[in-house]
Amino acid sequence: MNPERLEIIEKYFDGILNPSEIAELEKQMESDMFIREEVNETISLIKGIREAGRHEFKLKLIEAENQAGPLKIVPFKIRKVWYYAAAVILIMVATGISYWLFSNPISAEKIYAEYYTPYPNVIVPLTRDEKEPDSLKTAFKYYETANFQEAIHYFTLLNPSGTDENLLFYKAISLMSLNQPAEAKSILELLADKNTPLQKQVYYYLALTYLKTDNIHGAKNIAMKIQHKFPTYNNGILLVHQINKLKN
Repeated sequence: MNPERLEIIEKYFDGILNPSEIAELEKQMESDMFIREEVNETISLIKGIREAGRHEFKLKLIEAENQAGPLKIVPFKIRKVWYYAAAVILIMVATGISYWLFSNPISAEKIYAEYYTPYPNVIVPLTRDEKEPDSLKTAFKYYETANFQEAIHYFTLLNPSGTDENLLFYKAISLMSLNQPAEAKSILELLADKNTPLQKQVYYYLALTYLKTDNIHGAKNIAMKIQHKFPTYNNGILLVHQINKLKN
């Protein structure tokens, strides 16, 4: 994540973002689950950093008090110096945590863990009160409830000729969720050559399969294609930036 994006999310969390920026960010969060997850995860991270800073600062204060012994009346000038010292300790703690956060080496495994989540069902709307769903709805019901093995069974059953590109896509995502990236990659590579409604998502998950199989060179090739073919695809461009940080 670039510093500007992080600053926007931090200001949003602190309630100091201007109204137009709030409206724009919330609109993005509402329409894009990946952006929503990005904002929520970043806010959780900010909370964790600040909480860790407060906890560490408290420990330092307790340690300082224990070393100081019984409470004494301290002249103002000395108290002022002690306050400055306490502030320095807090800055050092916060800086140390930030340094660890932003200098922690990136890896294909970490990028995959951060960016992989099953793509939502945008094919068949499901309702809870449906008593006898057909096979297609049954397939996506299993998919939505993370019963990916059964979902694969139905996706295969419903698509014996392998011509339904949507079912192939969701079968690939199910395979990824079952930690079978090589099998998923084979399907996504076939779909990448077709002009499907989910083509940008095909490339996104294809890049992830290369990361999961530790093929950095392949992931970077797909990243280049995402950047060229889908320059306005925010989720894809975020992934591309992370992949480009990796060393072959």
